Amino acid sequence: MFTLRAKLFLLLILSFMSFVVISLSSPIAHAQVAGDILIVEVGADPNGNDTLSGAEFIEIYNASGSSMDLTGWTIEDNTSSFSIPLPSLILDNGKILVIVMDVAAITPGGFYNCTSTPLNYSPTTWFPTQLDNNNDRIILRDSGSTIIDAVSYGTDTTAFSPAATDVFDNSGATLQRQTYNTNFTDNDNATDWIASPGVGTPCDVSPTAVTLQSFNTTNSAPLLAVVVAGGLLLGTAVFITRRRTQ
Repeated sequence: MFTLRAKLFLLLILSFMSFVVISLSSPIAHAQVAGDILIVEVGADPNGNDTLSGAEFIEIYNASGSSMDLTGWTIEDNTSSFSIPLPSLILDNGKILVIVMDVAAITPGGFYNCTSTPLNYSPTTWFPTQLDNNNDRIILRDSGSTIIDAVSYGTDTTAFSPAATDVFDNSGATLQRQTYNTNFTDNDNATDWIASPGVGTPCDVSPTAVTLQSFNTTNSAPLLAVVVAGGLLLGTAVFITRRRTQ
């Protein structure tokens, strides 16, 4: 029979193992910081003459290493006192959200010839003056109005100076982050941005490289819990064996 001390010790072990199970099954909350969600592509001049203004879009990408709740987030340009509220959704790590004026532009057979329709949001009201081709900025804010990411292009220098080059030159090109589809460059300056090779690609992004940021945001608590629990279980086994041989 076990003594009272042995029973209490076993109860402690069982309680700790319950904590380990909960830790492994419940993700740790991630507080967003600048760079967690990146603006990765801006389409302001879909076909060079703005007759397809419904194809204007802004593409954002979750680079945080964990799922992010976009409830209460907004995106804005240089239009005074106007912003587009983002939908209440969870954007998984490594996934994109395309904010587009008309979702038809990013469906199969649409302007961008997507093979499948990406996760998207078409707001009830687009920017009143639409995205400017020569002078604009895109600012992404979280629910507390903190700027998470921003880009300026043309003559606008709100996000950074000098601004990214105006690439909307009647070719239908979009403004894309460097190393698009591999590992987005994020230096918070104009060198992050280039013109897309041809018409933009709001429906295709699949970065593969592991970044320092995503590695650092990985939750190591469950691994530590498993190591500690393993040590305690081993100690318990030794303790019980000794009690039985006494």
